[in-house]
Formats: sequence, structure tokens, C-alpha cells
Amino acid sequence: MFLGYMVVKFRNVKLKRLTQVVGWCSSFAVGVAVLWAAYRWNAELPTARVAAVYAATHRVAWCIALSWLTFACITGHGGYIERILSWGPFNVLGNLAYMAYLTHPVVMLYHASRTRDLMYYSQYEKVYAFFGHFLTTLIISAIFYVLIEMPCTRLGVILLKGNIFKTFGKQSSKGKTHTKTPDADEKICQKEKHEDVPLEKDILRVPKE
Repeated sequence: MFLGYMVVKFRNVKLKRLTQVVGWCSSFAVGVAVLWAAYRWNAELPTARVAAVYAATHRVAWCIALSWLTFACITGHGGYIERILSWGPFNVLGNLAYMAYLTHPVVMLYHASRTRDLMYYSQYEKVYAFFGHFLTTLIISAIFYVLIEMPCTRLGVILLKGNIFKTFGKQSSKGKTHTKTPDADEKICQKEKHEDVPLEKDILRVPKE
């Protein structure tokens, strides 16, 4: 939310060269620290205090690192990273990002549940499993994107930008204006009765022979 506010408020801001250098260095350092801080824990477990601090801060730190990257690219201070991320095929992958986020854990859990033998982990096995899961996730995400996400997104755009809600509002307002209250009906009935009653002159008038 804070990043969205900063983008809307300072979209056309011009940052100094020193500010850009400090921002990129800080973002890179924080991102690397989050990724590699837990690497040594593969051999030995950390203490309870260190594990608690890492669990409480690593997600926020990772978001801060990505927030600077996003803000710099949107405001035109991304440089070569902005050019790389603006590459055409990345737009296609960006459309599949949400479905990949939802389906990738399912793919990994299914693979783990289907494993019946012992697995000896190595760098090769991890890389092989990563690319296999990644390709499977992309295929499943593309199918769900075409069948579910894209139609729902287009339908939402049509409903928001079209005249469906406006037409419905006009019809409801017309229905409210044409409805008659009981008091109005009583006044109309009294007026009709008054018009049907003859005048006294007409009653006392004697017809001429």
C-alpha cells in the first residue's frame, strides 16, 4: 500500500545520482541477505532467537528490496534492469503470474506426495526438479488463465466501463418516480367523485314542456 501511494504521489520525481546508488545498493544487499542468510542452516540449525528474528523480518525486508526495484523502474530510474524487465515475453509471464502463484505449491505438494522412494538431494536434482516444476506450473497456469482468469477479468472490465449499472440505476429511479402512494390514490378518487356529483342548479332545474 505504501508503494502504491509513493508511485501515485511521486511518479514523475527526479532522483539524484547518489540517491539512486544508495537505493540500488541497499536493495541488492537486503535481497542477498534474505536469500543467503538461511543457507548455512542446511548444515546446522540456528538458535531460537535467531530463527525468531529471521522469521519476523525476512518477508518485510524482501518486500522492501522489491519495492525499490519497482519504484525505480516505474519512475524511469531502472536503467538496464528496466529494459530487461520490459522485454516482451515477460509480459506474457506477467499475465500468468497470479495463476502460477496459486498452482505452484500444488505442483510441488503433488510431486512430494507421489514420491515413494528415498531421494538423495544434490545440486543437479534440485535444478532438475525446479525446471520440471516450473514448466508444469506454466502449462497449468496458461490453461487456468484462458479458462478462468481472463474471462472473469474481461467481464469485470465490461461491467465497470459499460452502461449496465447506469441503465439499471435509471430503471430503478424511473420505477420510483412512477409509483403512486396511497394518499395520491385517495385524492384521485375524491376528485372523481366530486366531478360525478351534479350541481344544485341542475337538480332544481325544471325541464321545459
